[in-house]
Amino acid sequence: MAGTAESHDAQVEHIGAPAHPTRNRIIGIGAALLLGGMALFYYMAGRSGKEAASELDRFRQTMFAQCKLASFSGPTDPMLSQIYARNSRMQAVVREQLAALDRGQADCNAIVKALRRVDYPVP
Repeated sequence: MAGTAESHDAQVEHIGAPAHPTRNRIIGIGAALLLGGMALFYYMAGRSGKEAASELDRFRQTMFAQCKLASFSGPTDPMLSQIYARNSRMQAVVREQLAALDRGQADCNAIVKALRRVDYPVP
């Protein structure tokens, strides 16, 4: 019995790799930064989509007011807003045509042709 009491008092050697607190902190910080970056990306993507949708709505309202085309009346189709938000060429053409409309230099037929060149759905 005395032998077993001594074995409990002796320090037991650790089995396996030693603990790595620095490595674990670095992994935790890296994971937090990755999650933060993903959240920022999705926040910014949603924000730019809203800005694009309001720009498209303004263009459609101006187009309806000046050119009296029925296809530009009413609310914007959500699918069109999504396409517009992802298509930089379409955004550039819409901005250019909106500027022409704002200046009062609107040639409605030329605007419709320019929109068709960037696959804007105009009947």
